[in-house]
Amino acid sequence: MIGSGCCVFSRWPIVDVGYSKFTLNGFPHRLDHCDWYGGKLVGMCVIQKDEYRIQIYTTHMHAMYAPSHQPAKDQYSSHRITQSYELSEYARQTSGDADLVLVMGDLNSEPHSLSFKVIHKNSDVLDSWETRLNKDEKFDILSEAMGNTIETRENSHTDLGHLHYPIFPNGIRIDFILYKAGRNRTVNCTEARVALSRKIPGTDMNYSDHNGYEAFFELREQTEKERLEELSKDEDLESKINVLNDLYQKIQTARIQGHASKKFNIAAFLVGFFLLLMIFVSAFWDTSTLRGVMASILVCMGWFYSAYRLIFVFGTVNTLRNVEDSIYLRREHFLRRAEELKVKSRFPTYDLKTEPVIAEDV
Repeated sequence: MIGSGCCVFSRWPIVDVGYSKFTLNGFPHRLDHCDWYGGKLVGMCVIQKDEYRIQIYTTHMHAMYAPSHQPAKDQYSSHRITQSYELSEYARQTSGDADLVLVMGDLNSEPHSLSFKVIHKNSDVLDSWETRLNKDEKFDILSEAMGNTIETRENSHTDLGHLHYPIFPNGIRIDFILYKAGRNRTVNCTEARVALSRKIPGTDMNYSDHNGYEAFFELREQTEKERLEELSKDEDLESKINVLNDLYQKIQTARIQGHASKKFNIAAFLVGFFLLLMIFVSAFWDTSTLRGVMASILVCMGWFYSAYRLIFVFGTVNTLRNVEDSIYLRREHFLRRAEELKVKSRFPTYDLKTEPVIAEDV
């Protein structure tokens, strides 16, 4: 219940560490959902392997209590996509000197979900399962062949009667190892597979409700040909802009809903405050009787709860506004890049050794 659930063990020296706590992480009054008390975050560590600097980001994002394709049932959707954006920004902004960047953990997001797409596109990381070189490897269990890590029917902790995805009886994939190479580096995911999916020896119990996941990478310096190919490769700006557009609309909708909730909580707060005044400054309530005492206690509890909700809603709306502004700036940056590339493509090509010929209508 208490703790972020993030940890990194390394056979090579860890030379630096850091972390960034998520600004939205569930609700304190939801005692049945303990995410807020866990203090979810993204942890970062730098590992030195010979001449290579490997930067690892590990996280455990807000739990899924409903599948992402049913947003009306998922009251934490805005929290999870905010976490995914904050994770992608933290990794993107702090990994400039790394030779290899790894983003891993329980993202509580399916590969088709918006929160996963935000991490994938905004921090330019690749999915090790999709890019692995051992795709021809044979598996005895279908869920392992699909890379699924939770709600697999072979897992002793899976409640087959209450699946998030009844249409996917072999489980879903929400645990990831994502990666990208640093400047002048090339990395390949040579192997990736589900791990620790079998029973603990001598028992009928699995190690966890999640299967493990492992990936192996080959890191080396780029050749001159690879550098030129990377420089000439077009950046996928369109998909990045589309993902940020979807994210912006979701965050904006959540903020507007938060404003409506804020108005309701302000009204509840004022009504509760008015009732408290009636208790303490008038003889309307007879607090000498048990009924009066109980009524006073209930009014006080209701007022304090409305005050807590009001403070929390104000904080949530302000956070969503800040995230919305950040997404807007990031999206505008990509739009300007796309416009620059569009304009540049209209110039004729010419030999750099001669005087350039400038197009007249640009």
